[in-house]
Amino acid sequence: MWSELRKALALFPTVVLNWVDENGYPASARIAPRPDDRAELLRFDPPAGLAPREGPASILGHSHNEQTWNLKAFLARGRLDRDASGWVFRPSAFIPGQGIGSPLDEVKGTLGLRRTAKRYLERRGLSRPAIPWDKINSSH
Repeated sequence: MWSELRKALALFPTVVLNWVDENGYPASARIAPRPDDRAELLRFDPPAGLAPREGPASILGHSHNEQTWNLKAFLARGRLDRDASGWVFRPSAFIPGQGIGSPLDEVKGTLGLRRTAKRYLERRGLSRPAIPWDKINSSH
């Protein structure tokens, strides 16, 4: 998992760190992680004006061009902790997204999204929405 995360991190100068704040609400901030290969964790400086909290956390790497093409994304789940050197993110799972990983990962991700959308609609008794392709295509 660590080698996959390291490869993905090389594509993003910054990532979004997500954690649960002291009131139980989600909090996010952009950070520039510093990989510690020996300990297999990410070190970072706390975001100005925000106080991370130890506990469950995730990081998200995400980029695309102005037309939202060339998407690249990944998610890593883990934990925020403090050690003698400062704040660390200890990854426990790496989830490759679009543009990250192998072609098989891409197919699995797409199929997973389709299944998730189908379950969402079924649980709410909704049909798949119609997409007005004629309007979309005429706007270009």
